[in-house]
Amino acid sequence: MIYEVIVASGVGGLLWLDRFQAFQVMISRPLVAAPLIGWLVGDVRAGLATGILYELFWLGRPPVGGYIPPDSTLAAVATAAVSGIVAVQWGAAIMPTVVVSFLALFPVAHLGRRLDTRLRVALGKSAALAEAMLKQSPDANLAQPMFRAFAQGFLFGFAALVPAIVIGTYVVGGVMGMLTPKVLRALEFAYYVIPVMAAADVMVHSQEREESILFLIGFVAFLCAGMLLGLFNFGL
Repeated sequence: MIYEVIVASGVGGLLWLDRFQAFQVMISRPLVAAPLIGWLVGDVRAGLATGILYELFWLGRPPVGGYIPPDSTLAAVATAAVSGIVAVQWGAAIMPTVVVSFLALFPVAHLGRRLDTRLRVALGKSAALAEAMLKQSPDANLAQPMFRAFAQGFLFGFAALVPAIVIGTYVVGGVMGMLTPKVLRALEFAYYVIPVMAAADVMVHSQEREESILFLIGFVAFLCAGMLLGLFNFGL
């Protein structure tokens, strides 16, 4: 399990940089990050199921201006890793495991928002260093402050994910071992209820045309991902 935790946390830390520090190619979105993490820990279905849940919940909460939304990337990575590890190593059913992991690790999103805020403050020192170097010489090599900033972002994400995945794995694994077949069936049904609630939340808060377009794009992506997940479940 240690290998899976380190790999998921390392890749998750790199994906976290895409939120505002580097890349900016949307690989930090839950629908991209979670399936990748699920694949790395041995069950891409758990990652895809996780990505669907988190993607819809955050479609209507983009980081605009000074607003920092709850961190969907760290939460999705942790949930995908935990559900994938528990499904593979504990032999638990996918959908109920994803729901339990989602409920257990949802607070990681709010932890990520605090880390995001603190990281932006910490990056101010790297920005000040780069500015001082440019004042001394317009042709200064800014590799050092840039590397320092990227390393800070990666370490923030990695340090948050390791304990979240380790603790979450044992908690979710223990809970799954105590659930009865009836509760498992109820949780499997709950998996399909959560995205509907998320979609309703987005629709209620969508007041601008741009937000409606964003929702439609996300909902189409959700349907495509759901069809793909269904193909996996039927073994096609």
